[in-house]
Amino acid sequence: MIRNLIAIAPQPVDTTEQGPLGFILLAVLCTAIMASLFYMDRIRQRASDRRDSEQ
Repeated sequence: MIRNLIAIAPQPVDTTEQGPLGFILLAVLCTAIMASLFYMDRIRQRASDRRDSEQ
């Protein structure tokens, strides 16, 4: 069952002929994830600082 699901899973990028493209997309994706986590943490810190300053 699992093998059938893996066989029909879509491949957004076929890197068999374009090796560097896969690495570049992976690096961009990891950078975007890290930037979004950093941004979300900054929002949480600002909200926490506002609550502390109001009290």
